[in-house]
Amino acid sequence: DAASQAKRGAIKDALVNFAFKTDPVTDPSGTTAHVIKILDSTYVSGLVTYTEDGKLVSEKLPLDVLEGAGVSAQFADNLSDSSITALLVLTSQAPGIATNAAGVTEAQAMVGGQETKANAVAAGISALLNQAGIWDATVTRVDALFGVYGQLPTICVGLTECAVLIDATTGAVATPVKRGTPLDASGLLAQHPDAAASPFAHRMASESGCLAALAPVWVPGPPPTIPPFGPPTPMIPGGPGGIPGGPNPWSCGPAGVGACACTRIEVWDWPGAAPINRIIRVRRTCTFAPGMGCPPVPAWPPATTPPPGTLAPACGISEHEIWL
Repeated sequence: DAASQAKRGAIKDALVNFAFKTDPVTDPSGTTAHVIKILDSTYVSGLVTYTEDGKLVSEKLPLDVLEGAGVSAQFADNLSDSSITALLVLTSQAPGIATNAAGVTEAQAMVGGQETKANAVAAGISALLNQAGIWDATVTRVDALFGVYGQLPTICVGLTECAVLIDATTGAVATPVKRGTPLDASGLLAQHPDAAASPFAHRMASESGCLAALAPVWVPGPPPTIPPFGPPTPMIPGGPGGIPGGPNPWSCGPAGVGACACTRIEVWDWPGAAPINRIIRVRRTCTFAPGMGCPPVPAWPPATTPPPGTLAPACGISEHEIWL
């Protein structure tokens, strides 16, 4: 029958041509597994991935792949279409962003105060995701500290169900892990044998120097005020850190019958609240009542007010992202 012939053809392609093809519509779980295998095998030379007729295709994906992102991490599964799209975009585009990014090394920035290449890569990745229509992602700078003075700058991209680390020096993408589970840069460090040595023991640190052992999670409501520290406040565009300072664009869509909700990610500062992460991200949600419709997003400036000519919606912080 047709199903048996398709299976035999797929097995032949895998064994003879090292080619795999999955359909995200008819086989979402298989496509998720396919994406994870691709990310875990980015260290294999000659690996080629592309889409064809809406299907994900890989060539020269080894049948027994090298485990990339550490044995203790909890790899993400059951990814949404948005997350799969984001991972494919990152895998194909992040290396180019890292290659073309301007800036100095972390060590040079400590001496001269210039903008770092890692921050430029983070800003480029944020812009890339926005261009791809993935507005709910968060982009954060973290570092893998190893040896005595070793420091690999990485970028943590938080998607709906998972988080993924990206090497800020090469653009290599690690295997995605579930939110709230251990971050592991072992696979990324393995690509730098001249600097790091097996078994690649390391610690993950946030941009403010705090331990960032686990992938971030979203917590309902606004961030709390922790005595004796003051309440967190939004950072101005282009503010400290540059990753990326200020609010991201709005994303609007249906929210029930006839209603509309617009959301965006904002970067907030929590001054002096160690050991709490100093830089946090919040999701602001503005809900428009039924009949009001969705506003034209490009005409809505990055501010808390609705666009001119519309009734004031209910706006507030719906979630904040924290590191566990």
